Amino acid sequence: MPEQIDISTLLTRASINIDPEESPDARVGRLQRESAQHRFEIVKGYVLLFGVLAGIALVGGLCAYEGIFDPSASADTKRWAQTTLSALFTGSITFLLGQKTAKKA
Repeated sequence: MPEQIDISTLLTRASINIDPEESPDARVGRLQRESAQHRFEIVKGYVLLFGVLAGIALVGGLCAYEGIFDPSASADTKRWAQTTLSALFTGSITFLLGQKTAKKA
């Protein structure tokens, strides 16, 4: 009688899956679905990016107007507008420098 081998002791960090064979029609459908999901994620990322950029530009424009160009703005209004504008500028520069150093590594 041949000696039995316990596979679980040999494969401590691996797994074995037995899946049914994929038909050509099922494969085409799966690839189309994965492609559509990938396109959706890319479009969602771009919409989010441009939405955030538009919001930052809108807030920055409002702060620049109130803090620099509006002669009738009160001192408190100019102060918060200039503070917000400097925070947007500092955050943008920090983000860009962080992206440059992350790509080098």
